[in-house]
Parts: sequence; structure tokens; C-alpha cells
Amino acid sequence: MVGGYLAGGGSGALPGGCHIRVTEEMPIGNLQFTMLQNFGMQRDLLGDSTGIISGLFNS
Repeated sequence: MVGGYLAGGGSGALPGGCHIRVTEEMPIGNLQFTMLQNFGMQRDLLGDSTGIISGLFNS
């Protein structure tokens, strides 16, 4: 499993001081896909992603 780290606040969109741990093997593409969706880019999937990471952004 590859760890991911997000810094900055995304103008309030990304909650600070939180740690999200996933229990199953999750592709890093899910993090990238979730970020793209949050920034308004609508796609079905990205690379090897299997879906979005719920609860990552405040929006």
C-alpha cells in the first residue's frame, strides 16, 4: 500500500488535522480521482482507480 499526504487547506475544502486509514488495498488512483472530482473534473474513473474516497473533502 502506498501512503498519501495532502498539505494545505484547499480554501477550506480539505479538513485539517485528520488521518484517513483504509482497511483494504486501495489504489493511489482513488486519491487522485477523488481530488479531480472535488476540483470539478467529471470522469468515470482514472487509471486503476476503483472509486472515490468518501469523507475526504468538506464539500
